[in-house]
Amino acid sequence: MILWVGIAGAKCVNHGNRVIERSVEVLTGASDFTYHSLWNLAHFAVPDDLSGVLIPGCTTLGEPALQQFFQRLPENVPAYVLGGCFWDKYHRRRLGPNPDVLARPNIHIGSRDPYTITVLGERGIVTPLVGCPTVRYNPNPALETPSFPLVISFGRQTLPDDFWGNARSKYGDWSTWGVLLHEGVDKNHLPPEFPGTILRLFDMDPDDVFKVYQKAGQVISGRLHGVLPSAGRVPTLYYGDRRDTRNTLLDALGINYGPPEWVLGESPTLQTPKEMPEFQPFLEEMREGLGLT
Repeated sequence: MILWVGIAGAKCVNHGNRVIERSVEVLTGASDFTYHSLWNLAHFAVPDDLSGVLIPGCTTLGEPALQQFFQRLPENVPAYVLGGCFWDKYHRRRLGPNPDVLARPNIHIGSRDPYTITVLGERGIVTPLVGCPTVRYNPNPALETPSFPLVISFGRQTLPDDFWGNARSKYGDWSTWGVLLHEGVDKNHLPPEFPGTILRLFDMDPDDVFKVYQKAGQVISGRLHGVLPSAGRVPTLYYGDRRDTRNTLLDALGINYGPPEWVLGESPTLQTPKEMPEFQPFLEEMREGLGLT
């Protein structure tokens, strides 16, 4: 039995995690597994027939429930984390109660970003830099999904007051735009008179989310999983906080970004992400270790 530790669900308000899960599912070829949510993992009873554990990355490494589970995991059961990271916003370290458990020999981590490489390295844990699997995933090109000249998705930062006026003068008729809400609160960034199409990620198949981004004429996003499916495919403009350690992935990929005010003077550009040469070897090791080959 392979246990899939789910990172999406009712307790995760960021539904972009469903996009991560779909890319991992397809890239690993995992299909026969038992799904259990990370948010309920602390009390999960480890079954006798457990043969492996798959964690589809994201900001999971500092989660207390995952670390507690790893402490209870038998040493002969391998666990693989594809694109896992710590999220220490504004450099307030949130490493969990026992980050040293990640050094156990049966825990195999492919780190998502350089910050995580550094944090684990401080504990003597050497991991490859694999990035995020969403950069690698290409859904079926024949999918029937809407196409918009501009797709916008909001981050958690406040947009400048003149964002909408600036955008309308630069990108034309806003009734043709698509806005993709990753979280319910994202709707608070929308002016009440917005005439375009509003899409809610929670209501969509993850493949359709990928295609909405990849078929757009241009993308403006404050979401990491708005820019990663888009980068190298369509002109993209990402705004984010440089104190947010997750964005060290963008530094490694060579993707330019700035604060919300920065987008007023910039326009989306086609930025091809740098290769992550350690991704494919780790993926193959993971598939072999979990018996997915």
